[in-house]
Amino acid sequence: MSKETVCVFGASISGMLISKVLAKSYKMIYLIDKRSTCEGNHRFDKELPQASHVHILLNKGLNELDKILPGIENDLIQAGGIKSNSTKNWWSYFPFGKFPDYQSKLEIVCVSRSLLENTIRHRILHEEPSIQFVDNANVINYTLSGTDKPTVTYNGEMTQTIEVDLLIDATGQHSHADKVLKDHGFGSVNVETIDPKLGYASRKYKDIPFDNGKHGILVMPKDPEIPRGGVVFPIENNEYMVTLYGFDKEQPINKDFDEFARSLSTPTLYDHIKSATALTETKQYVKKESHYKKYHQLSQWPKGYLVIGDAVCSFNPIYGQGITASVCSINNIQKQIVGVEPSSSVCKSMQKTIDNTYFIPWTISKNEDLRWDSTEGAKKTFLLSLMHKFMNKVIRIATVNPVVTEAFIGILHMSKSPLELFKPKVIKQIIKGLE
Repeated sequence: MSKETVCVFGASISGMLISKVLAKSYKMIYLIDKRSTCEGNHRFDKELPQASHVHILLNKGLNELDKILPGIENDLIQAGGIKSNSTKNWWSYFPFGKFPDYQSKLEIVCVSRSLLENTIRHRILHEEPSIQFVDNANVINYTLSGTDKPTVTYNGEMTQTIEVDLLIDATGQHSHADKVLKDHGFGSVNVETIDPKLGYASRKYKDIPFDNGKHGILVMPKDPEIPRGGVVFPIENNEYMVTLYGFDKEQPINKDFDEFARSLSTPTLYDHIKSATALTETKQYVKKESHYKKYHQLSQWPKGYLVIGDAVCSFNPIYGQGITASVCSINNIQKQIVGVEPSSSVCKSMQKTIDNTYFIPWTISKNEDLRWDSTEGAKKTFLLSLMHKFMNKVIRIATVNPVVTEAFIGILHMSKSPLELFKPKVIKQIIKGLE
């Protein structure tokens, strides 16, 4: 049965992908965004505040994205993306040394954030005529009820109020969904927050001298003595995005970019950019606190309403989990959402599935943030301190043992569970490395 109307707030990656999934069941989908999302099939970089920083689609995210948009990997490569093996084609420096070079199973495609969004948008515009992008529009108000359909009032070319079968908030980390739910009598949302006091700065480059089949450089910080890191990330047009970051007083904000690069734990990143051509000025950003909003814990839930993407969970971006976790959450509700009447109970069940998708990546991200004494929002427990010591030993072993490297990198790419470290073939190598 084809239902009538969906309204999605936010033409983000999450907003576009959920719209693509819903196109199987709904006649009309309004994708409302306050920005100009399209000119032809392209969004201006200036309309994407985070487009000037590195964004990675992890191996798990690439595989999950292909389930929604089959062939997307090839589309990205044809558009200029770089297919890269996350171990063979990278110099990866972790706190206890460089990870080994070998051909792993963890392939990624490296592109700019703008090209990723534009490629997804291009597919949707050509495949789904039922999805209508509504640009330069602001949502003025919307109503929620446990029994009635949501209504939405927005102003674009004119102010309109529409009744919809399903309303989805994909407006990102600044979403007010929790406040709206409270104002409509559904209660207060439990929110976990954490603030590691992260700042980062980025430049776009060309002419970075890579050889030996290498594509990029990753330098991770080491607690507590080196709270700084960086990445050289290949993108389309033979260009590179370079992002440097630091915690607390070691942020690269208002500091000399080259000197900060020189201060990292290895000279490799600086050596590769010192003679390269910078294409942009330094773009700086201070990340405010990350959050995990547990909407599913509300005892009552509205009819025809969902919250997705960064509006649910906003991570520390240095771990690269955001896009991948969002794509996974959308895939996890596909069977629940397609062809189903979006009643209060059905939507509550889907929201629980969405929220639970974020539990493991949020826990990993939060626990890593707690390595830094300056982090606010949670306390490092004795058990977590023991876990950090164990993981330090694992990382040290991973610098010389590809079996452990593969397990560890697989967890970082969300392709493997943290329990992968305790599988017989892996734990055997860890124990051997501890001897």
